[in-house]
Amino acid sequence: MSWSWSSASSWTDWDWDWEWSSADQTLTGSDQTLTQAPSGHAAVAAYIMPQSRPTSCDDQAAVAGTGDVDLDDTRAQVVYNLEYFQSFCSWTGSYKQHNIALKWFRDSSEPQSRTCVVFDNTNPAEVPEIVHPKGMQYHFNQEIKNAWTWQEMIAQMDERSMQLVVEGPENRSRGLVSCRIQQIDKYDHKRHHAGAGKEVMLKEWDFILTRDDATEVWLHPNFSETKMACKLGVPYTDHEIPKNGKGGTNGPGTCKYFKTKQVHDHLRFDAAKGKPQSRSKAASSSGT
Repeated sequence: MSWSWSSASSWTDWDWDWEWSSADQTLTGSDQTLTQAPSGHAAVAAYIMPQSRPTSCDDQAAVAGTGDVDLDDTRAQVVYNLEYFQSFCSWTGSYKQHNIALKWFRDSSEPQSRTCVVFDNTNPAEVPEIVHPKGMQYHFNQEIKNAWTWQEMIAQMDERSMQLVVEGPENRSRGLVSCRIQQIDKYDHKRHHAGAGKEVMLKEWDFILTRDDATEVWLHPNFSETKMACKLGVPYTDHEIPKNGKGGTNGPGTCKYFKTKQVHDHLRFDAAKGKPQSRSKAASSSGT
């Protein structure tokens, strides 16, 4: 994996156009066309816009992918519409891989005081194999790495979830343009309850999908279930902790209370999509 760094830039005004591209030809015009999707995908509708960076990332955000990426690159980027994800069929793993990716980028970023990682739209990110025995403890085997893309995460959702993420709650968006993972200024009760972060307050991390109309959806996939928390819009600062300290309790229902704070909806992956999970023998044998 390689990393590149860049200073922040703001959203720009967008000039809409259409492009059709394949391995041997490109067609642009003012009307909607079909673009040839990557190998293993069906033809889908798409259009292009100048690439720009979300302002909610901090000034030094890493870019994850197999090649170096410049956040200030002005090359046009594809808008991935609903049909693109409905036609997706190049599976690399089960829905569990997306929580594994969240864990890896979160856990590898925090020691470096990094709060945001932007994913390249074309180059897969590398995620080490997870060893996840029964329970909440896990570690990564960095000798084995797997390719991960945010597009597969969206494509593995069920139809209702996919439509909400791609088009928005009012179906106004024409598609997704980017994905990043970012720390939220919100106390992470689940990790503290598992025994981590005795000295400092750990914060939650989410995947953030940006639509072509600049709206965002914040997602937190789970390892042990298909359900994931969904936040619509930027979460607010929340440092509330249990009465008896980080990882403690307020009584019955404490975990559920912190888990559902600021969550607007619960989306789901379609477990039938994708290959069986094979990233962790320990996890497979434990049934988690």
